[in-house]
Amino acid sequence: MTGRLYQFYRAVTASLTEHDRQYVEKYLPAEAQKLFWNMSTADRYHALHVAYTAIEIAKSEKCDSDLLRRSALLHDVGRTDGSMNVWEKSIAVIIAGCFPEFARKLAQKNNGWLSGILHIYFFHPQIGAEMLEKIGMNKEAEIVSHHHDHVVPESNIELRILQQADSEN
Repeated sequence: MTGRLYQFYRAVTASLTEHDRQYVEKYLPAEAQKLFWNMSTADRYHALHVAYTAIEIAKSEKCDSDLLRRSALLHDVGRTDGSMNVWEKSIAVIIAGCFPEFARKLAQKNNGWLSGILHIYFFHPQIGAEMLEKIGMNKEAEIVSHHHDHVVPESNIELRILQQADSEN
């Protein structure tokens, strides 16, 4: 609970620095930058901190750090700006936590405000993967599509690191 409250605080106070902007420009191709900048400020802030954390973790692992960095920066692009604000995400988290079966069923419908935010909450990995595939970032799409999976192959080190960094942020 305390972790979720801290996440909420970070989301409502999120702001990006010039260093953050330069980091995105350095590591993402132009088409991917468009996707990144289309996320809300809170999601961009989160993605940057997931990327920073992932790269720190990767220092002790043998992995493709460039692929990891791009995947971390783009892991939440399925939640584009305007698709779900901080308050709506908070509602989705609470409903999914308290009533997981109900929330998943409603998310499948995607035909109203609540089912729409639950749909984005549950399916943003797949939505984001489709967006990445459209710009030719297939390896990143594969990682992004599975970043909320509970079972991950031991051999997919970049995905495992991304999941760890995401859970820490």
